[in-house]
Amino acid sequence: MLRIRALAAAATLATVALTAAPAVGTPADDPSVADALTAAPPAASAHPAVLPPALLHALQRDLGLSPQAAADRLALEGRAAVVQAALARSLGERWAGAWVDGPDAALVVATTDASAARAVTAHGGRATVVRHSLAVLNRAKDALDRASAAAVPAATPLWYVDVRSNTLVVRSTDTARTETFLRQSGIDRALIRVEEVRAVPRPLADLRGGDAFYIDGAARCSIGFPVPQGGQPGFVEERNATVNYQEGSVYGLTRTSVCAEPGDSGGSFVSGDQAQGVTSGGSGDCTSGGETYFQPVNPILGTYGLTLATG
Repeated sequence: MLRIRALAAAATLATVALTAAPAVGTPADDPSVADALTAAPPAASAHPAVLPPALLHALQRDLGLSPQAAADRLALEGRAAVVQAALARSLGERWAGAWVDGPDAALVVATTDASAARAVTAHGGRATVVRHSLAVLNRAKDALDRASAAAVPAATPLWYVDVRSNTLVVRSTDTARTETFLRQSGIDRALIRVEEVRAVPRPLADLRGGDAFYIDGAARCSIGFPVPQGGQPGFVEERNATVNYQEGSVYGLTRTSVCAEPGDSGGSFVSGDQAQGVTSGGSGDCTSGGETYFQPVNPILGTYGLTLATG
């Protein structure tokens, strides 16, 4: 039976610890960064009007948060999204991504420019200077996508940009075959980190939408009807991942630490009070753990001319 799993997404920019004013005596020599860091409203004013009860319950159950702490965290996530977008615009080619770190989930901003890093630090954030901009890494990923367009590359199930390590991560079940693919792609090998893996992603659809099934030999329902079964919270690890299923490649997916199992395909991906996407596939299961990949919702709506209904 199709299961819908609501993800309480503590995104790559889940919680941000930034003050509104620079520290006294600390040079903030990049006004554009200062403007970006003060673009978001205070977290206290960023609470969603109504938080889904199932989402709050999942955060309390699985992350050990009180109702107020869960609401506060979701508010901080909303503010972080605004800060991220503003920083990306202001830094341009100097932007190298951001992530959260430590038990307080403090924001770490990566940039190729030391002056921008100083400005972030001056406003209470953490920054690191890296070699490659996010634009450079994304262009390398795009080149891999083009190289795989003709056929799914052998033994290479997944790649994505990892902003923490400032590399393009390529997962492999056979490094020799993956290295052959990388050489043929012509991409600068210095940008890439190959990770050996055993588990490979698979689509999580085991039933076809519209097919009929029967409950206790009496009640009839059609496969595809949503059947909520609680929430599975987790964390967004990376966005814009390319997943090479046996059936073909899928681009622009979000990689998460949420578990999923066959039949979960099409299940909802929710962050706070916002719909983010639907389940595409994954590896592992909800007993041993694993990863799930989500298709962002906006491309789906645009492709099929749909409007998202909430309620």
